[in-house]
Amino acid sequence: MKRFLTILTVVVGLGIGANAQKTQNAQKTQQALQAQQATREKIREYIVQARTAYDDGDFNDALAAYKAALDLSPQNPELFKAIGGVYEKLGGTANLIEAKASYERYLELAPTAEDARAIQDRIYALNYQIGKSQKQDYILDDLSGTWVAMDNLEASITDVATGYITYTADFIFEISEIQKTGKYRVTIKPEGSRYYSETIIDKTVDITPQKDLSFNFTFADAQVHTPNQANYEAFRTFGGALSQAGKSVLGDAVIAATDIVQSSDLPNNTQTGYIFALKYDDGNLKGLVNVVQKYADPNQQKTLKDGVYEISFVKKNQDFYSKLKQTIDNRGDILYPKQGFTIHYKDKDGNLLSEQEIRNKLNDMNPFLAESYQKAKKRESLGITISFIGVGVECASLIPLAIGYANEDKQMQTMGWSMFGGGIGVTFLVGFPIGIPGTNQAKKAIDQYNQEVKTQLRNRPLSQLYFGVSSSGGVGFTLKF
Repeated sequence: MKRFLTILTVVVGLGIGANAQKTQNAQKTQQALQAQQATREKIREYIVQARTAYDDGDFNDALAAYKAALDLSPQNPELFKAIGGVYEKLGGTANLIEAKASYERYLELAPTAEDARAIQDRIYALNYQIGKSQKQDYILDDLSGTWVAMDNLEASITDVATGYITYTADFIFEISEIQKTGKYRVTIKPEGSRYYSETIIDKTVDITPQKDLSFNFTFADAQVHTPNQANYEAFRTFGGALSQAGKSVLGDAVIAATDIVQSSDLPNNTQTGYIFALKYDDGNLKGLVNVVQKYADPNQQKTLKDGVYEISFVKKNQDFYSKLKQTIDNRGDILYPKQGFTIHYKDKDGNLLSEQEIRNKLNDMNPFLAESYQKAKKRESLGITISFIGVGVECASLIPLAIGYANEDKQMQTMGWSMFGGGIGVTFLVGFPIGIPGTNQAKKAIDQYNQEVKTQLRNRPLSQLYFGVSSSGGVGFTLKF
């Protein structure tokens, strides 16, 4: 009996255990189904949110919602297709690449989808768009940097040992992108520029390049003139001294002339605008600049200058100086003036030339130019010598004038004034008429020599060196890198 009860107990226990296991399994199944349902519902919620954000144009929010759904269903091809569409809307090289990758993953998961051909065509289109966008990115990145106007550029090697090159240009400015926004800031660089020597009104401007990579911007500067009253008072004091010394006519004339000059020397200012219209073209900037200059005084305002010029810029990159040196080495032996009491000349490397070196260069080009230059310099030297003699006589006249006025000696005064007048006459009536034509003739000979050099360069097959008129009005080198 006991054995029977034991067996019965075991059988009943096994039955109860089996039922309990079935119940537990059923509960787990129910929980799994509920979890799956919750997941599907969450995915649906994310998708609805993504579509709403997409319709509202909030593409970043739509992308975040789609990616949240993808985390819950990583093998869902429709999510990859939707994400690809959002990346396309976002645009830009990186996003277009992501769009292509999403479409490719869609085709991997759903190769027999009805729109598989259409999606493949989208991938083909994206290949073109990515290439175009990458090129655009390169161009926009290349806009950033320092740009130098190449028209009328002057460059020279100032240190032969190190090969150090200095240069000046009409315009130099720096362009920098504003935090990858497609907008740029242009800042003028006065160092090395021939312009911007006045007070800068606008130092930086913002630009947004158009689709054809063209853009416009304007800089302005101004120069204010304030008459120097001290100078006029000094002239009046000098005139008064002459009157007290018995030269009332001369003293009155000096004072009257001072009054006339001062009456026309009114406060005024000059405003200059530099209006650029440029376009990026194969690593260069080309276009036009309009230099507008207005003069304003208390009574009127008039335009002094309004001229449009072609202009080109090259980027100052790591090859900039090597290209400058190559151009310097290839350019002709132009002579450049160095202003002083008399005009001296430098060669293309900035070395000051002696008179003999200049004559040798001219003689090698054309003996007639050397002969004409030598005659002109002799006449210039004679005029300078005579002018110095006149100035010496003027200075010497101060001695008898001082003695005469100190001792009230009319004879010494007369002699002093005679010497002074004679010195002025020698300087202005003899020295200048002899020396100035000589200087002009010597300059003309140099100009003819330089023109011959330019003619030879034009006939030489040199693709990197051209000549042109710059916005400053001068003729100079135009480099094409």
